[in-house]
Amino acid sequence: MYRLKRFLELYLLKIYNIGLERNFRTVLFLIDLFLPKSDFKIQKENNIQINSPSMQKQDLPIFAQEISLVEKLPENDELTTIIFIVPNSDETLTKLTILKLAKSLDHVYNVNYIVITRFGELVLSNRTFNSILSIEEIINTEPDLIFFEIHTIYEKYGLINEQDFISLKRFTKTKIVGICFDIWRDFDIRFIHKWESLVDNFIHMDQDSVDKYSLSPDKMIFWPFAGWVNQTIPKPNKDNVIIFSGNLRPSDRRYALKHIKKISTKLKLRMYINKIDHSHSGESKFEEIYYDNLNRSQYVIGLAQKSKKSTLITFRTLESIHLNCTLLQQELDGSSPLSMMFVPNTHYLPFKSLDDIELLLSNIAQQEDKYLTIGKSGGDFMSKYYSPKLMWKYLLYKLD
Repeated sequence: MYRLKRFLELYLLKIYNIGLERNFRTVLFLIDLFLPKSDFKIQKENNIQINSPSMQKQDLPIFAQEISLVEKLPENDELTTIIFIVPNSDETLTKLTILKLAKSLDHVYNVNYIVITRFGELVLSNRTFNSILSIEEIINTEPDLIFFEIHTIYEKYGLINEQDFISLKRFTKTKIVGICFDIWRDFDIRFIHKWESLVDNFIHMDQDSVDKYSLSPDKMIFWPFAGWVNQTIPKPNKDNVIIFSGNLRPSDRRYALKHIKKISTKLKLRMYINKIDHSHSGESKFEEIYYDNLNRSQYVIGLAQKSKKSTLITFRTLESIHLNCTLLQQELDGSSPLSMMFVPNTHYLPFKSLDDIELLLSNIAQQEDKYLTIGKSGGDFMSKYYSPKLMWKYLLYKLD
């Protein structure tokens, strides 16, 4: 029954996408009656004053300051061996992201990496090994670090399990690092608590939730790995369209996108809803389509409110900035996580209400050239401060 319900929801959302693109308002209204509702709504009233984008000198955001301090440290001459553990089969988003994370180490000096499944099957390595590694062979590689996604490695069967992690810690100097794709749900917190006695650190992209749930500050390392693991080259001339690519299931997103579509039509701007939801695009070919659509679009709507009380730094947020898109990013009162990394109104455009979006889009329609510089400014800033080399140097320093 659950699978049937899920199938019908996804099918209705596909029809909803078509209806939104073609302004079939009756279809949108009817489907809204059947799709699941959210228990929060995007704010309606105007809450912020949109400033004119300025390229004046700004103080560096807090995370860029930390990166700058580590950048000045000497390179580590000792060889570092890192093992990544990925899901066993199929090209899930989790697996693809960790593979890209490993490949980004090609930019880093003096690091060996190995990517294996929990059964010990070798997926990727910059050294030569057997196609399958036993736990003894893994121990013999003397890894310095082992990364695993906290929701994936919890089955009772397979080579790598909780007892194997204990053996690795006992017989090697390895540190175990849990990758957190999400923190804000109770579901995620349970997994963090499950592993916290075993892992040395967690890497995450959600400092608001770390603070909210009072998670151990000495173990939780803010390290937003989503933006730069894809090395797609930004297109210099993008289509003058606004794109949203994401999960439409929460009703607040559908409501917001209908409003944005109406505004864009009035202003004669083109609004495009990507047919591929990034959160469900596991296969490589769908990832390529997703990045191509994103890379061709000048403006990106970031509806990042996943929990009731906070906005998040999402994959799409950082990927948009990396690709030099002009990002219109949702934030809540008192919650601006992206400002830890970038300067608002210089590297991206924040909004808190639908009135804010209308004001932003009106300004874009009237002064397009001024707003084109936002995307390029954000992308250049990411390349300078959040390159793979600097991000890994920062993380290795924090894990030392």
